[in-house]
Amino acid sequence: MFDPDCRNISQVHGFWRPGKIVVGPNFFRLNEFEQGAVLVHEVGHLELGHARARWRLWWWLLIYPRSFREMCIEQEYEADRYAAERGYAAGLASIYSRIEHAEGLLHPPIAARLQRLQRSTP
Repeated sequence: MFDPDCRNISQVHGFWRPGKIVVGPNFFRLNEFEQGAVLVHEVGHLELGHARARWRLWWWLLIYPRSFREMCIEQEYEADRYAAERGYAAGLASIYSRIEHAEGLLHPPIAARLQRLQRSTP
């Protein structure tokens, strides 16, 4: 699904039944292989149940904000690993090497993501 107001390259949407992958305008600035890497990363979030876990544990934001953040960061690494295991490590690394401000509160540092992806590339 395309959302012209989406500031991210992509994200997973759906409140009660997460399952929509939404892409923003920046998605179309990527080449086809990079687009595939992004989509497989997002499918990883869905397949690994990350969206449901976040909704189920939303109250952690109030009581355990640090734990919630750590869980979200680990989920990003897991989705990266999911895509890397399917041959998209180089695509993600290409995107991350060009992104400067994608870390945010619930995402790991770009340097750490690149380091992990380099270890998973044959």
